[in-house]
Amino acid sequence: MQSATKADPKETLMNHPDLNAPRPAAWSGIDVAKATFEAALYLPHPQNDAPRRVASLPTHSFQRSPQGVAQWLAWCDRKLADHGRDQKLDQPPPLRACMEATGRYSLELAAWILQARPAVEPAIIDPLAAHHYAKSLRMRNKTDKVDAAVLSRMGYERRFAPSAPLPEPYATLRQLTRQRDFLMGQLQACRLRAQEMEAWPHLLEIQQVVIKEQKKAISKLDRLINKHVASQSELREAVRRLRTLPGVGRLTAVVILAELGDLRRFETSRQTASFAGLNPKLFESGTSVQYETHLSKQGPSRARKVLYMSAMSILRTQGPLRQYYDRLLKAGKCKMAALGVLMRKQLVLMRAVLVGQCDYDPGFVKRPAAAAGVAACG
Repeated sequence: MQSATKADPKETLMNHPDLNAPRPAAWSGIDVAKATFEAALYLPHPQNDAPRRVASLPTHSFQRSPQGVAQWLAWCDRKLADHGRDQKLDQPPPLRACMEATGRYSLELAAWILQARPAVEPAIIDPLAAHHYAKSLRMRNKTDKVDAAVLSRMGYERRFAPSAPLPEPYATLRQLTRQRDFLMGQLQACRLRAQEMEAWPHLLEIQQVVIKEQKKAISKLDRLINKHVASQSELREAVRRLRTLPGVGRLTAVVILAELGDLRRFETSRQTASFAGLNPKLFESGTSVQYETHLSKQGPSRARKVLYMSAMSILRTQGPLRQYYDRLLKAGKCKMAALGVLMRKQLVLMRAVLVGQCDYDPGFVKRPAAAAGVAACG
């Protein structure tokens, strides 16, 4: 009689799954519209994890409302329960969801999902990333059902982190500043239009009335922004500290906070610059294709716009930041490249004064890093 051979410990670890490992989640891709949303469901198959065709995924349409979210969750639960029985699972896989950023529509839907079932942890992703992912699948059609199925497969493959909602004070500030930016664009267009009406006095008079009303609306928005910042102690203190930096006025400070949120949420200054699109972007291929390095510009354009104007105002001064710009020019950088570096430097200093809870000190570069809050944080 042969004795039983002892199992190899390495083989045992390889053949048996880790019982403490998290179960793969089922991902529901959601294509959001104004009144409805289309949902698809990508179910994990532990025995066969090969990618499944987008056209084979179940889809269903729901009303974009809290009642529609409840119906969507019930539909997902039924699909997950049937899947668990078919796969002979001890319990159905957990549910996650992802959707493209569509402004208020996606934000409201994500909030309703979190309110109904926080464990779903919806992720709001960049529409450009979803667009390129769909192109990589060589999709021939583009419909709401196809978009939802593509998002569900993308979520399953990429395992997106949950989207953290912007705190209410910052969300309100964002809406106020964006409305002001919209009206400023309209005002500029109306002024240009008025220059073309000088030969028609009656039309020019009407256009001047429109310009006057737009100026009133912008003034009202400025008062609302000041009132909102004054009513929030955190925002009020953050704006005050940011305005201690050279070239940073009230509008620059509030737009940066509105578009980027609380700068302290970024772990490093590199993350802050990358989020704002101020990181360098390389374009090289082989030995023949080597384009000049430029800013990635993949973040909010409004933040870069105010930083550009702020950097331009610094060039009219003779402080440490202007000297920093001059050193970049002497090092061989062109003017636009040096200006981009100066914009990044400003943003890094903005995060530094908020993290260090200190005002800007022009002489911080001469102090030891341990004693200078700005230098240590930047």
